[in-house]
Parts: sequence; C-alpha cells; structure tokens
Amino acid sequence: GDRVVRNTGTIGVALSGCTFPGHNRTTFHLQPNEIEYGVGIHGEQGVERLRDLTIDELIHKMTEEQWDKILDLHLKAPFRIIQAAKPYFCDEAKQEKARGETVSRKIINISSIAGIGGNTGQANYSAAKAGLVGLTKTISKEWARYNVQCNCVAFGFIDTRLTQEKEKGVTVESEAKKIAIGVPKAHRDIFIKMIPMGRPGTAEEAAGTILFFASPLSDYVSGQVLVVGGGFSM
Repeated sequence: GDRVVRNTGTIGVALSGCTFPGHNRTTFHLQPNEIEYGVGIHGEQGVERLRDLTIDELIHKMTEEQWDKILDLHLKAPFRIIQAAKPYFCDEAKQEKARGETVSRKIINISSIAGIGGNTGQANYSAAKAGLVGLTKTISKEWARYNVQCNCVAFGFIDTRLTQEKEKGVTVESEAKKIAIGVPKAHRDIFIKMIPMGRPGTAEEAAGTILFFASPLSDYVSGQVLVVGGGFSM
C-alpha cells in the first residue's frame, strides 16, 4: 500500500480496520508521528492493520462487546484517523490556495459487499462497513472545497488469508488472544459458485482499484462506492 500511494503522485490515506499499539480502541489519541504526510498511513508509522477481522454471530446471540469491538475497529478508527488528518489535508489546502496551487488529496475507505447488502451472522461487521459508506459520502461533501476526493471500495470475495479454508488452522493474535481466521471449506465452495466470474478476486486485482482512487485518474471522482466482487452482489 505504501508503494502504491508513493507512486501515484497524490496524497492519500487508505483506511480499513486498524488499531494503534498501546492505545485503547475507544480512547486513543493520534500522535504527530502516527500521521505521515504524503505516504499514507501504514504499519511502519505506528498503525497496526488487522485487515478485515470479524467476530461473527447471529444478532440475537451477539454480545454488546462483540458489537462494540467491530464497530470500533471498522468504523470508529477510520473516523478518528480522518479527523487527525485534517491539518494535513484541509489546512495545507488553504495555504496552497493562497499561493495559487492545487493539490488533490485522497481518502479511500475500505468497505465490503456485506456493508451494501448485509450478511447473515455479521450484523456488527455489516453495520460498520455500511457506516463507512455514509462516512465516505459525507466527507466527499464536507471536504470537497479543500480538493479532497473521498471514495470507498466495497470488496467481495478476495483470495486472502482471511478467506482461505478455515481447516488450515491459521490464527491471528489480538489482545493476547488467538483468533481463528478463514472460511469453512464447504461454505467457501458455495460462495465461490455464487460469483458470476466463478472465482475469488486476487490481491493484485483488489489493489488495482485502490490505485485508481489514489491516482490523478480519479481527481474528479468523489463520494463513490466501487463494488469489486466479480459481478456478485448481495
């Protein structure tokens, strides 16, 4: 992600689920060195990406803790990061305008088709990803005067470690707990059959959509949601 943002010649932030080491998710305060101007936000600058971590449960069985954790991770964290980016995006734009300069700045929120159409067992995740769509459209209106383009990518089934067969036993650690990731093979096979293109997307194909929104090609595109799902929609 760092290399993609560097090579576009624009200034941007791509946001998915992320937390800050040493900070409580609901009370963290960003330090100046946690927002890097011109190279996006990434792990080396203090942001730990948990990718699209989910805690799935039917809504009538879901605990408030499960709800809050996913909303904090996938909606509140991007909201707080965007707030912290204001001096680098808006204040800089005012100074550039006074000098007769124009610089495009990009915010790319990472949503999911679950946020567009919902998904069984993912009320928390779907609500958070739907919230990102609303956040995207609001920022595109509020910060347009600063020449900030804010867009959203809603991914479908992308072939990553989180969508590999769960039977492989891969886990990630969060708050000293091991969390199993992946999709049961039977469910994975069914889901793939529902994709009109007949296969999951690749990481490279997913990155291509981010590259478009981070590049000058999208300088007049804002407030949009691009569904990347091989023709599948919920």
